[in-house]
Amino acid sequence: MKPQFSLHRASTSVALLLIAIMMLGLAGCDTSSPAAQGQAAQLQPTIQPQANGSKEDVPDEVVHNADFGTWNYVALKNMNGAVIYNGGKKIGPGDIYAMISYKVQTDDGVRSYMEANRKLIAQVAKQSGQAEVYIYFSPYLPVDQFRSFAQAHGLSIAQSFVRATRSDPNTPYTTFETMGFGPHQPGELIAKGVDPIPQLELEGRFSQLTHDFPGLELKGVFYTRAWVNTSELPAITANAQVYYLDVTANVVRSDLAAAGIPNANNIDVENNSLGAVYDLVEHPSKPRK
Repeated sequence: MKPQFSLHRASTSVALLLIAIMMLGLAGCDTSSPAAQGQAAQLQPTIQPQANGSKEDVPDEVVHNADFGTWNYVALKNMNGAVIYNGGKKIGPGDIYAMISYKVQTDDGVRSYMEANRKLIAQVAKQSGQAEVYIYFSPYLPVDQFRSFAQAHGLSIAQSFVRATRSDPNTPYTTFETMGFGPHQPGELIAKGVDPIPQLELEGRFSQLTHDFPGLELKGVFYTRAWVNTSELPAITANAQVYYLDVTANVVRSDLAAAGIPNANNIDVENNSLGAVYDLVEHPSKPRK
């Protein structure tokens, strides 16, 4: 009998960007460590139609897993209704998807995961075609500069997140609000050359935020999930505005293909380390290694 993996699923009423925002940071929160942030940032599915008419989900079936030292992943067969994770592809009933996790729930554990990933970039850059990447900026890239960055590197974007902050004179913490931008249809990509953050939409949403939370200052983009030609990876890594480039999803797909998993190159791969990684970016006292 194959092992089973139970995955918590959100209700159908939860919208794509709201859950994505929760994943990467709740408004007004400031965590003390990536361990705490990472546990709060466990990925949640964002769309789940009724699963085959049943009231309860069936545990998803583990089909493969692998350990890479500082991180591991598990590949699962969806035993329930269609679901879409934050910026990912639609996972239909019977489809296989994968989840990446860093292994040690501490600051040093997250740094070890990041360092291991950096060593994989050259390997992925030698492959042909497109790579899926998570790009973290240091710490915020102004929206106009992000548009230029996306165009210069030919990004096809699944999601981008813009942050507005406000210093709280009564506490040592910073209040922040997050705005997520993506394609109109979940699971698709914003094509190259298309504005990933439409100016009118940005202005309207920021205006509403400042109405609800006076004193907010628009900072810029702190994270994007995209697809890019592998030949662009060295240039992205060398860009001083990029804090961290994550390519582990591509390594997972290659490993699944080597294990004989059908259609491995098209499998959706999600990463449970996102919140913890960005916690290091936003805290200057935790310098990059």
